[in-house]
Amino acid sequence: MITTAIQSNKKLQFPPASVGYVKMEIDLIQNKPTLERYELRIVDTCFDYVLEKQLKKGYVSQEDIEPTDDDYEDVEVIKILGTNTRFKHYSYDELRQLSQMLPNVEYDNEIDKINALFQLGLLITTQGECVQGISGEGLGMYFSKSTDWELCEI
Repeated sequence: MITTAIQSNKKLQFPPASVGYVKMEIDLIQNKPTLERYELRIVDTCFDYVLEKQLKKGYVSQEDIEPTDDDYEDVEVIKILGTNTRFKHYSYDELRQLSQMLPNVEYDNEIDKINALFQLGLLITTQGECVQGISGEGLGMYFSKSTDWELCEI
């Protein structure tokens, strides 16, 4: 299944005071036929990878015996640092143009093709904002450069 998300390939500034990787995920797509456009709700999530002590797999607890340091291991987990919700819209014409840019590949089903279209649109729009300099010369959202963004595989 193709996701409708992109993420940064490096840590970025995320207001009000976080620094981490940023994932932008479309979590709602609404068709507005009378306006000939789609409205998207996008959730931006700032996160980082951190090590957390967890009981080793296979650990069996014993009554009245607390686990020792040897019973734990460091596991890399994702720590959410913050979220931001925003809205974006695409006209039918913009989506027609984007559909011409989709890679010429076989999709498992039409849903995957639609998701790929919106994912590509999010990437192109985000990279375009960087080129336009909405946060300063050559910088887009979260003070990113166009090369800081990539498609999420999962």
